[in-house]
Amino acid sequence: MSDSFWILLSALSGFALGCLIFLVYLRLFQVRRKKHIKKETSFIINQAKSQAMRIEKSALSKSRDMERKIKSKVEAEVRKEKKQAEDMKYQAEKRKARLEREFKRKIEDMENQTKELERQKERNETMKEQLEKATNKTKEKMEELHSIMEKAANVTKEQAREESFKN
Repeated sequence: MSDSFWILLSALSGFALGCLIFLVYLRLFQVRRKKHIKKETSFIINQAKSQAMRIEKSALSKSRDMERKIKSKVEAEVRKEKKQAEDMKYQAEKRKARLEREFKRKIEDMENQTKELERQKERNETMKEQLEKATNKTKEKMEELHSIMEKAANVTKEQAREESFKN
């Protein structure tokens, strides 16, 4: 019994020692594997953080670029609208000045026409007075001629001859 016992004990001891070594090896392997997994996890996390930072920087850069473009467009639009407003103001002032000149010219024309009408009225009144005087003189002359004709009608041929020789 002793040999078989020792063989069995040796076999069991070898088996137990093998199991123990296997467990130690397994434990070491698990520890190494955990360390390796931690390193890989840490590496992946760092890569993800790095990539996230690059994406964030890229997005920030793109947003700044977009902001600059939009700002440029808005400023250009504002300048354009401001220029249009200034042009419209200039055109309005130009038109206002032209209308004021036309208004002033028309007022002057109307004043000149009014003065001309007043002069014409005065001339007409003067001509009317002259016409009335001439008409009155003509009437007087007509009356004078009429009275001379009446006298002449009452005068005989011989009296008329005598009268014409006297003058």
